[in-house]
Amino acid sequence: EIEAVPLLEGVTYVKFRYFVYLKSEKTFQWVEAWSSVENEGAIPSAVNVELGCVFEEEKHEFERTIAIPIAENTR
Repeated sequence: EIEAVPLLEGVTYVKFRYFVYLKSEKTFQWVEAWSSVENEGAIPSAVNVELGCVFEEEKHEFERTIAIPIAENTR
């Protein structure tokens, strides 16, 4: 059995959303879940990450959207 080592302390939540092209609707949308198997090996065009944490008794929230330019080659 391996002992777990916490890398981040005070994290209250982490949320991911994926900006994907939906072939059936011929449009881009943000979705809560992503599976490359279900989407024929395609990858999202962007990923949005939200992180909530408590540090020194103060709540902090962070949000970043990361573009994935190579995703256009996998559609």
